Amino acid sequence: MKSASKLYISIIVLISVIGIVPQSVNAQEEEQVLGKHRERIEVMRTAFVTRKTNLTRAESAAFWPIYNEHREATMRLNKNKGYNIEDHTRLESLSDAEIEHLLASYLKSREETMQLQIKFLKDIRTVLPARKVLLFLQADRQFNRELLRKAQR
Repeated sequence: MKSASKLYISIIVLISVIGIVPQSVNAQEEEQVLGKHRERIEVMRTAFVTRKTNLTRAESAAFWPIYNEHREATMRLNKNKGYNIEDHTRLESLSDAEIEHLLASYLKSREETMQLQIKFLKDIRTVLPARKVLLFLQADRQFNRELLRKAQR
């Protein structure tokens, strides 16, 4: 999903820009630091989205578990997709078979991402009125844009 990918990239850029992760830390320590920052960003997202959508306590109690489950599924999908088009900047050096495989993998990943998004929207529609679903989508996009803007400074 684009917003999840943007968020993950934004987190990494934000951390790199402000120099929170020193060059000397090992991968495990870096992941722990990234995890803490992801948690902090999710707390900010929760507050921002809740405020922008005027979620009641009951709506929040029903919505956020669905949202969290969706985020975890999206992160698993992104982590396990097993390819990255950007890694193949020299497409002319790949065989036709490799290109076909890369394209098939990309399409499969996009379909899986879309299916996750559709399931998520259907699931949250069971606990929120349509207006609040659309308010959520707007608020989530706005939060991601603000996060990216801050990371680019």
